Amino acid sequence: MAYLVLLRDEKPALRCRIDKRELTVGRGNDVDLHIPDVRISRLHFIVCRKNDTYILYDRSMNGTYVNGVRSRACPLQDGDLISVGGAQVRFEEKDIVEPPSTVYAPKEGGMIAYNQRQKTLLYSRPVLFVRDAERHEARIVLSGERIRIGSDPSNDIVVVGSAPRHCELRLVDEGYILHPLHDDVPVFLEGAAIDRPVSLPFDVTVGIGGAQFALELEEGEESLEPMPVDYFEGMVGRGEKMQHLFTLIDRFSRHDAPVIILGETGTGKELVARALHQRGPRSKGPFIAINCSAISQELFESELFGHEKGAFTGALRDRIGAMEAANGGVLFLDEIGDLPLSLQPKLLRALETSTVTPVGSYTPRSVDVRIIAATHKNLERLVSKKRFRADLFYRLFVLSLEIPPLRERMEDLPILVQHFLRDGSPSGKTIEVRADAMQRLESHKWPGNVRELRHVLTRAMACGADHELVASDILFSTTAAPERTPDRFFGGGQVMKLEEMERMAIEDALRIHHNNRSEAAKALGIARSTLHHRMKKYKLEDSIRGRVDG
Repeated sequence: MAYLVLLRDEKPALRCRIDKRELTVGRGNDVDLHIPDVRISRLHFIVCRKNDTYILYDRSMNGTYVNGVRSRACPLQDGDLISVGGAQVRFEEKDIVEPPSTVYAPKEGGMIAYNQRQKTLLYSRPVLFVRDAERHEARIVLSGERIRIGSDPSNDIVVVGSAPRHCELRLVDEGYILHPLHDDVPVFLEGAAIDRPVSLPFDVTVGIGGAQFALELEEGEESLEPMPVDYFEGMVGRGEKMQHLFTLIDRFSRHDAPVIILGETGTGKELVARALHQRGPRSKGPFIAINCSAISQELFESELFGHEKGAFTGALRDRIGAMEAANGGVLFLDEIGDLPLSLQPKLLRALETSTVTPVGSYTPRSVDVRIIAATHKNLERLVSKKRFRADLFYRLFVLSLEIPPLRERMEDLPILVQHFLRDGSPSGKTIEVRADAMQRLESHKWPGNVRELRHVLTRAMACGADHELVASDILFSTTAAPERTPDRFFGGGQVMKLEEMERMAIEDALRIHHNNRSEAAKALGIARSTLHHRMKKYKLEDSIRGRVDG
């Protein structure tokens, strides 16, 4: 087995197994081994496996060095040292115990890498050190691919005494480029005036007005320990998986980069999104949630970007969209994997430009929001199948959090049960869970995760005794509706019509969820509006109303 080992201070920091025919290395978000160094190209080199030989192919402008020799194509041997930018990578070909996978999470302005085995965060980011005319110093972590500098308050960095739009830094494949923007007010590089774009190396002084700048690369490592709490921002967990998740939420909440939350239905993705908001610098701003699977294509632009009066039939007044409503806060895009492909370019443009243009208007409006997205689907698989845009994927997949399903953290079941019983007890009394009831809960696979557990316990409290739960009180969906079997639909060899099957499925979902239409729609995997239309179609509203009134 062959590996590329990223070294830090000549010691292994990250190990990447070469388990396919071609492995890519560089600074870009879409490579296999992401190295956080702006001196490295987005795609710097490739390692190809041909039979039992591994060959390195250089794809950069600055060059790739193998054992100190610049190489365009070079067969690799065990122990070869590869130098790119300021990083060193060692090629290893040996049988070793494979560590758990490392999750790379590049962020704007640098990189964060979470090493699952060592439970550490490695970070690297370009930093601009600024000293003004009065010798006041500031340290600015660069974020984004374009940083504007000048005296106008709208600039990313404001320098008194400079031109309103003095210059800007642009991040390209080979590093940062310094672009002068004003002919009459010069920019100085190491004391020499420049009038055209030039590459900005590290540790070189730039003079603008009365201020001086120097670009440096800051690196660090932070050890992550499980957060020793049972309750965290509305979430409950005593096991190691959840407590490490709590730690990552706490760390990622401090950044402004996009976060994508991965997890099965019912694991609590919105709770994680709200925790990121509440613990972050935007906590005083709004938290706006949009369910991408519930927005029709016709109304998507209006819901997200707003509309002006008269823009379409029914637009009786001006209305701001979700992105503008979230200005200064967080926009949560739930079920982003269900967003139709035709709507994805419009969302991508809004995210890239940080502007929205309401339907019926030609004037864009600036917005400042942090994007948090969530999905239960495999977005990488959707990208490979051309059902999700790769550019939108890379825009969103900056920091990622994965919530374990309940069946993989059963050590949390007792504390979850006590939490839901304490919160849901109608009398406020302590409810004891008999051993047979707990055994029944522990033997269930929990396909609906924590949400299903809450519903099962709510139903048990409604049907059982006030002071204790026994095994017979625990009813799962298949137990609560024993008639839902193949014989119900195909009994006696008679095939039931699809409409009859759909009607029965809706009736079952409404009964299981106590006529809560939002929960029933989620269980069926359809929008609430779709459920409403189906109920009207099958004339279920009157029967449901009669059951509730009765």
